[in-house]
Amino acid sequence: MYLADLKVATPWRGRGVPARLLTSALGLWARSPRRLSWRFAFGAAMRGERGDVMRAARGLSPMKLGAAVALLDVYFVEPGRLAALEVTGAPPPMTGGGLDLSPAVTQDVVSTAGAKDFVLQSTGAPWPLVHLPAGPHRWGRSHADYLARGGRALVAAKAPGPACFALDVRRLAEREFLSAQGIRPGAACTVYGFSTTGRTRGAAWVHLATSDI
Repeated sequence: MYLADLKVATPWRGRGVPARLLTSALGLWARSPRRLSWRFAFGAAMRGERGDVMRAARGLSPMKLGAAVALLDVYFVEPGRLAALEVTGAPPPMTGGGLDLSPAVTQDVVSTAGAKDFVLQSTGAPWPLVHLPAGPHRWGRSHADYLARGGRALVAAKAPGPACFALDVRRLAEREFLSAQGIRPGAACTVYGFSTTGRTRGAAWVHLATSDI
């Protein structure tokens, strides 16, 4: 179960809305435990200058029942730069031992235009963000090869970009390969989870498509 796209209107910020939502959900669960159809609940929290949504977890907040299951580096790169990536020597993808939270992704490139539109605070102009959402099982020969493939598709489609993708910070090989070519993350996102089964614990890496964040 994914608590996704929660945005709190300005007048309601600081009034414990996330905690109240979770309290209501846990109450429903307690009253009808047999109706529980999920075993893992998670949410993705983008980190800002003042931290993320967990700063609202004060006192005996139900938000503290969750734990950080992954820290993701989020990248924003121009398509042409990805298309020109040197992929020789890129590390092959490690596909085992992880947790893919976007398993239904079947495309190399996804646009959320019309469904999730972003506006730049600096200019008020639309931000034509596109996503490279595939997880390790769909990268092919390497993560760099997938990024270059997606970059070429975006260039051919004349998509302005930037292209957005995320990497678990534990995927050191891929992150270091990109850093060596001058490509570094522009934001960070923490995935918080609450599990009722041990099968979701101890993952070596987590993947969450940025189109889902």
